Amino acid sequence: MGTALRFLVIDGYAKASRDDLDTAGMQYAWKLYGDMVQRNLPGAEYDVLLPSDFGIEMPGEEELKKYSGILWTGCNLSIFDEENSSVRKQIELARLCYEIGIPSFGSCWGLQMSVVAAGGKVAPNPLGKKPPSGQRRERARKHPPTRKAQPRSRYQNPDEGPPTNTRKRPTAANVTVSARRGGMKNTRRAKGAATRIPGFPTQETAATNKSARALAHPTGPFSARSCIEIYAS
Repeated sequence: MGTALRFLVIDGYAKASRDDLDTAGMQYAWKLYGDMVQRNLPGAEYDVLLPSDFGIEMPGEEELKKYSGILWTGCNLSIFDEENSSVRKQIELARLCYEIGIPSFGSCWGLQMSVVAAGGKVAPNPLGKKPPSGQRRERARKHPPTRKAQPRSRYQNPDEGPPTNTRKRPTAANVTVSARRGGMKNTRRAKGAATRIPGFPTQETAATNKSARALAHPTGPFSARSCIEIYAS
């Protein structure tokens, strides 16, 4: 038998931020990634690196070479915070991974950090903070897609009221809403599930879910409706 795949999951949340997640009843980012690995690659193993914790040493070239890939989670760090030693260390680590040639995957913060590490540029949104769903809905209204490109769905955008024709093909905005809530294949179960908006503060995300009367889902960031209420207050 071949050697089992082994991954390094890098979670940039500081301990104080992880404590906030505990208070909100949310799972840690590294745990979500670890579960994803074991769900899709049975038998694979993973280690966790928490680079924002005090006294943590970053792995060197030889240690990194033992991993099949690097997984960068999202977190609440800012790529523009050049005074934060954790930000600088993670960018340096990403550059080292590139030099060694280790496959890497990242989301949210991981994408921003990897772009800078590769020599690219990340800039603030000129429109300021705004949930991605709102931007997508606005783009969809201005640029409706062709009917042929859209998958079938029973659900409309909640902002547009109840569906008038359940067999009607949805707009791009409707597909986005169904896909991002809960990240599940079954849209009936995912409909209305609370979700974490990447790059948006957890408290504001909870407040958004609360105002939308979203339902908590065990596979999402808020395990119970009460958690949304607590974190949104």
